[in-house]
Amino acid sequence: VNDKFAVGFGARGVYTDGIVKSSGAVGRDMKGDSIDYGYNLALSYRPKKNMTLSATYRSKVDLTVSGHADLYSGTTLAMPHVSANVEIPLPATLDLAVAYNFDKTTVELVYERVYWSSYKNLDFNYDTNIGGFAPYFDTPIPKNWKDTDTYRIGITNQYSDKLKLMAGFAIDESPAPNDTLGFELPDSDAKLYSLGFEYKVSKATSFGLAYLYDSKKTRTIDNRTNSANPTTGISGTFKDASAHLLTASIKYRF
Repeated sequence: VNDKFAVGFGARGVYTDGIVKSSGAVGRDMKGDSIDYGYNLALSYRPKKNMTLSATYRSKVDLTVSGHADLYSGTTLAMPHVSANVEIPLPATLDLAVAYNFDKTTVELVYERVYWSSYKNLDFNYDTNIGGFAPYFDTPIPKNWKDTDTYRIGITNQYSDKLKLMAGFAIDESPAPNDTLGFELPDSDAKLYSLGFEYKVSKATSFGLAYLYDSKKTRTIDNRTNSANPTTGISGTFKDASAHLLTASIKYRF
């Protein structure tokens, strides 16, 4: 808008590919995918030359995954290729940040609020009556996740006119309460470490590559006696969990 104030808008397209497998007295083998859409909004204000304040909002995207399921009684395929679907929210997020520039190095502090409370339950739906499988696979599983806070620090160094180096660290809360935590997603609080770079090919074009390591804390729970989760209660310790994220980007400036 001017030298101090800027606005931004972006569209999101999220492709989801999911697999669900379970076995025992009854079993389920399910595959599905979807493409769903959302948007991003951003504001940026520079109160003085070396400081920038910003806010970014990413909309919730409902992942409307649909596909087919094979249902088993023991090892016998009882109901093949049943159409099925499930809807899971990718939550809205709000980020508030401040960046301060020291010559060629910029330090950024970010507070992020993730609105995970939109995830109330996990409910698979089928286009036909699945009979005796319903108590196992057609009963909504309560989740009741909570909104979470994440705290980030990032450092960017303009190494040369073309090369920019980046590093970051974050502390991330888990949205899953003890009483609904399950084996399918044993989440816990985490520490995140990241490294990356951006290289300017020309005045208008640049590309980047970044790597993030997500280290989960050990978490011990026992929710077997919780009345809100009577049939799926679990007891145990989750440990040695981690995730790796590789991101590539191309930027073009008009």
